[in-house]
Amino acid sequence: FYLVYRALVRAKVDGIRARQTGIDDREKTLAEAEARRYLALAHRYAQSGRPRLILTRGVSASGKTTLSGVLVEKPGAIRIRSDVERKRLAGLPPEANARAAVGQGIYDSAGSHRTYARLLELAGQVLDAGFSVIVDAAFLDASQRAPFRAMAASRNISCTIIEAGAPPALLRERIVSRARGASDADLAVLEHQLDRWQPLTADEKAHAVQVDTSLPLDRDALVARLTAA
Repeated sequence: FYLVYRALVRAKVDGIRARQTGIDDREKTLAEAEARRYLALAHRYAQSGRPRLILTRGVSASGKTTLSGVLVEKPGAIRIRSDVERKRLAGLPPEANARAAVGQGIYDSAGSHRTYARLLELAGQVLDAGFSVIVDAAFLDASQRAPFRAMAASRNISCTIIEAGAPPALLRERIVSRARGASDADLAVLEHQLDRWQPLTADEKAHAVQVDTSLPLDRDALVARLTAA
């Protein structure tokens, strides 16, 4: 708040100076430029203190959870994981094995609908409390992302999509070799996701950060890209 206040005061001072009589055109132009600069600075300060909504997007083993973990550590945010909430809704602990055929068990359409509805509810609660939130989920369908984007718009906050990706061969290798965790995805799930993959809409791409997780992760660069998105 103090930084915003100081920047606005400086903008006001330069704005008043630009309208004073007795100064030449050069001084007037410089004062106007300074006033605009301080107004822009105040806007950036104000935005940096506001909560924001971050959605991950990617198929299984694309590195979504790793990326969201970095963002929890760096800029500071509360993370909500679909794998965990899906099992919680089913009365299961996070590490429980709920593996089933594609679209079956707790991963059927009804279970997925309940899960995304719950993620939306929790994300709204976090934002209303004044904290940024990261929703760690696949978000493969635009219909899954739309309610979250609408919620951010209704609160006049930014919604950024972090799209994680890697070559299919590497994704398959990760699925086979990774340790047990909250995710139940296997090769069949991955192939199903790859088959139905659709790119982000043009509007979504304007507010997205794409990360190739086959490359070494530069944490500071990721945070900087997210801040600029």
